[in-house]
Amino acid sequence: MQFNAKKEKGRIIDFIREYVGDFNVVIGISGGKDSTIVSALCAEALGVSRVFGYLMPNGEQKDLNDSFEISRGLGINYEVKNIAPIVDAYINDIKEVSDDIKTNLPSGIRTNYLHNVAAKLHNALVVNTGNLCESWIGFCTKFGDARGGDFAPILDYTVEEVKAIGKECESLKGLQYLIDKEPNDGMSGISDEEKTGIPYNVLSKYIRTGVSEDVEIKEKIDRMHRESAHKRDELPRCIYIDNN
Repeated sequence: MQFNAKKEKGRIIDFIREYVGDFNVVIGISGGKDSTIVSALCAEALGVSRVFGYLMPNGEQKDLNDSFEISRGLGINYEVKNIAPIVDAYINDIKEVSDDIKTNLPSGIRTNYLHNVAAKLHNALVVNTGNLCESWIGFCTKFGDARGGDFAPILDYTVEEVKAIGKECESLKGLQYLIDKEPNDGMSGISDEEKTGIPYNVLSKYIRTGVSEDVEIKEKIDRMHRESAHKRDELPRCIYIDNN
C-alpha cells in the first residue's frame, strides 16, 4: 500500500491536538529534519503562540543557524541555551570518558533541561522528536531522544515517511533543504548512515516489508534491534499479586 503523506500528516495533527489539550509544548530544535518537521506539525496543530522552541548547542555547532531559520520561519517563541558548561562539568567529573559518552551526554542533558522548563511553565509538555528508524536500531540516547519527552508524534514513522510528511507542511515550503538535510548527531562529525552503516531508505523498507536484498544488512538490523530493546521497552518489574 502506498504511503499517503497528506493523510498521515492530518492524523498526526489530530493526535497532537487531542493529546496536548489545553497545554503548551516545549521542543528542542536541533536544526535537523525531525525537530524541524515536528515543530511545524505542532505549530499547525496548536498555533505558534503555544509552541516554545529551545536551541541548545554544545559550544559552537554549525546546525545552530538552521535552528534559527526554522524557529524564525515558523514564527514560534524560542530561546538559546548553550549547554557546554553543563556537559563540561559532567565530563570533568567522570574519570574515563569514551566517545560514546561524549556523543550521548548532550542529548540526555537537553531532554532534562526541557523537562525542567516544562515544569517551570506549569502547563507545558515536552515533545519527543524521535523517528521509528532511529528507535528500531537503538540509534538514540536512553532517556534522551529515546524515551525522553511526554509524547512522540513521529515515533511510529520511518525516516522516508517523516520526510514525505514534512513536504506536506505549507509552513516548510521555503525550508525544504532542512527536510532533505543529511542526518547527523552534531557531535561525531559524520552522518548517521556512515556511523550505523545502514542507509535509511534500506532500513525504512525493511521495517515496513521485512525484505532486504543485503543479507548482512538484514542481520545487522536484526541484531541492533534485539540489543536495543531496553531503549524501547517499559521497565521490567516484579508484578504484585495479592494472594492474601
